[in-house]
Amino acid sequence: MVKNRKRNSDSDGLKQKQYSIKLDQLLDISHSSAAQMINNEEDRQFLKLQQQSRAGCIGTVDKKLAAKEKRSLERRKRYNEWAISVKKQTTKEDGFCLATSSNNDDDTDVEDLDDDNEFIMKQSSRAGKKQCKRRRVISSKVSAVLDRTNTSTRAATMILASAFNEAGSSTSTVVLSKSTVHRQRQQRRKVAALEIKTTYVPSISVVHWDGKLIPDLCHTTTSISDRLAILLSSLNDGNVKLLGVPKLQSGSGQAAANAVVDNLKSWSCESQIIVVSDTVKAFISKELQQKQLREDYRELIALAARAVGLDVSEPIRKPGAIHRARWMAKAIYSLKMQLLLDGNENVLQLTDQQLQGIQRFNHFVLKVYIQSWFTCCSAVDAAVNDISLINRLHDYEEVHLCKIGLMMIKRHSWYLSNEMATLCLFSDLVSLENKAALVTAMISERGPHLLTTLPDSITDLQISREFFTTTRINCSFLDIPVKDWPHNNDYYDALRLTKNLKCVNDSAERGVALIQKFSAAAVDEEQQQFLLQVVEKHRQDFASCNREDLEQI
Repeated sequence: MVKNRKRNSDSDGLKQKQYSIKLDQLLDISHSSAAQMINNEEDRQFLKLQQQSRAGCIGTVDKKLAAKEKRSLERRKRYNEWAISVKKQTTKEDGFCLATSSNNDDDTDVEDLDDDNEFIMKQSSRAGKKQCKRRRVISSKVSAVLDRTNTSTRAATMILASAFNEAGSSTSTVVLSKSTVHRQRQQRRKVAALEIKTTYVPSISVVHWDGKLIPDLCHTTTSISDRLAILLSSLNDGNVKLLGVPKLQSGSGQAAANAVVDNLKSWSCESQIIVVSDTVKAFISKELQQKQLREDYRELIALAARAVGLDVSEPIRKPGAIHRARWMAKAIYSLKMQLLLDGNENVLQLTDQQLQGIQRFNHFVLKVYIQSWFTCCSAVDAAVNDISLINRLHDYEEVHLCKIGLMMIKRHSWYLSNEMATLCLFSDLVSLENKAALVTAMISERGPHLLTTLPDSITDLQISREFFTTTRINCSFLDIPVKDWPHNNDYYDALRLTKNLKCVNDSAERGVALIQKFSAAAVDEEQQQFLLQVVEKHRQDFASCNREDLEQI
């Protein structure tokens, strides 16, 4: 204690000595006979260490932090050494940080540098001020190519690094890493998509849409989202433009309609829409020699041509599984079965009932189905083709199939409305006399036209001026004789617009195929929409990989 600190008597010294001896046992709460009571040798050693003096203490130096700082200094030292070596190499190359060599030394042109610093080439009159900057290799063109080919960031980094090494340029001269490539691709993609949207000039168009259930962007198989591909087909030039593939909260018709309207407003083209097209599974092809949009369509027409006895150079492909969603797939399969039956009766082993069913089915396909299928995408000929289909069904031999077919057509007779029937005025399949009769009936204003029975001829239809009002087409040519229409400028403009009218949903299905292919390319929804715009634009600009395109790509 403080009051006893100056006492030096013998009794005080003895007390201090006894206190020092017992000081080590002051906080020892173990049993006095703990050493004899413990049987485990490890516990006995632990108790012994507890009774001894401390082996260490907490110091003021953080060893982990010191090691981290040491490594940082070593990295900085290595970087300085690398910078000095690059500076020396730059001096030897007369101030060029990056030289794009050519076979002709006399013909060396240095292009203007863009904002992306794709090719940074610095030259200074004083060697002491020469600097070497690393260039960024992900330009807008490179980013578009990587997006179109659906190349992942990791794969793109490895491909670019390998290409630079093989070209004789070190990767140390460029900014190349997985994270850098990822960020630059996102930036380039956003800029390109916004530029596409800004420069797009809407015209009088038809809007197409089609939905598809695809895995969500979270890359899980259990999460499915409803995507709606929305596209426009221009009546001026027939070009197709993708507006977007938004994700729907529900698969209802109201949700789809709201998504279509929102995209039209976003692109400022809602005032240019005249017709809305729902999903129709059909494509154009009238002759075997024409180029088909899909290979299975060409296969169907080739099989039909072979079935009626025409010479076809293409071999019959191996029959595959029948797609339940396409009636056309059943027609292809059935035609193959009948064509391959000759000489292979023992292999196929069909019963008489099965053989009769295949023959009846193929007879209906060849006599009724083929012509309607390959002429269905012509908007101006739609009404004529529908009436032709009705007449073929009336003349069909089997009454049962005839009644069923006519009943199905009657359910969809609303397609032959006044507005749609007006398109037949621009069809080459309608005679001048019938066109004159239709115009006369329209001028007489017979009143609302409701089909109670199926029409037998084109003159049974009624056309309306409402079509011209909706499409904003000048219909002044209706006041002159039909024979003089081809010489009228207003008729020529109307004919050009109606010929470009797409009445099938091939465009929407192509949009669905696009989102299916690139659904896992970007997790962010905004980046997903940017990606689709960039890919569509790049496909339009570079449709092939010939030498001319490769020089510009």
